[in-house]
Amino acid sequence: MKALSFKVPKTKDESVRIQVDHQPYFYDSFHYHPEIQISYVFNGTGTRIIGNSVGRFNKNELYIIGSNIPHIFKSDRIYYENSSELSHAISFYFTENALGEEFFNLPEALEINGLLSNSKKVVFINGSDVEKLKGDFFKIAEVQGFEKLNLFLHILYKLSKIKDQQLLSKTKYEQRNTEKYGKRINDIFDFVINNYEKSISLDKAAEIANLSTTAFCRFFKERTRKSFTEFVNEVRIGEACKLLMNNDFNISQICYEVGFNNISNFNRKFKEITKLTPKEYRLTFSRDS
Repeated sequence: MKALSFKVPKTKDESVRIQVDHQPYFYDSFHYHPEIQISYVFNGTGTRIIGNSVGRFNKNELYIIGSNIPHIFKSDRIYYENSSELSHAISFYFTENALGEEFFNLPEALEINGLLSNSKKVVFINGSDVEKLKGDFFKIAEVQGFEKLNLFLHILYKLSKIKDQQLLSKTKYEQRNTEKYGKRINDIFDFVINNYEKSISLDKAAEIANLSTTAFCRFFKERTRKSFTEFVNEVRIGEACKLLMNNDFNISQICYEVGFNNISNFNRKFKEITKLTPKEYRLTFSRDS
């Protein structure tokens, strides 16, 4: 996979780029761009990595991703294997100065300014608050000119008024996006996402990064603010969450299916990451409950 810098296609006569993705799977390279990105996922599931945050993405979720924060929405394998499964999202791309250097500093835009400032930590919104915006997102993909700009500001204002927003990181992401770094970290992420159910050794990851084990541990920690083992566990627990949402496997089977070697360690890591036990998660989110 190539990394990392990504140019958002746009024309000179638009301040805000609207992109509709309606295809088997989302763009699957870890990448970044100078534009702020707001994405509404209408359909699709998979693993998302945004800056320092790792987790699952699902339908009816909205993400606000700040400028130059590397990210990937890696669709689940079923979307690569079954062409009848489609991923669907509508995204906005715009710069902080898209409407002029001082526009978002105007008194009338202070709430929106706060929303965009939080995007540097990545904003996540789901539930009924997002679903109320569904019609606006569909409409903005169909209009042009001033009508599009007016609706864009209307959506930003609505988003700024939502109280139940989650920040996916506690600190602003520090940009370290050289091409060499991008290729290296992209290869590591791709390796983990495609092999989470197997035994993943630190030495193998270091080999992929073309670093000594000691240098790799330092490199990974500096850029993700977590250890490689923590990252692997987060990917595995994300996959476990997906399996727990139906009753095809019992919890012990899921433990081994996602790459853990014993149930006690799986239960401990699961609660550490999700704040719920696997049983509690299934009771809360199971599609069959």
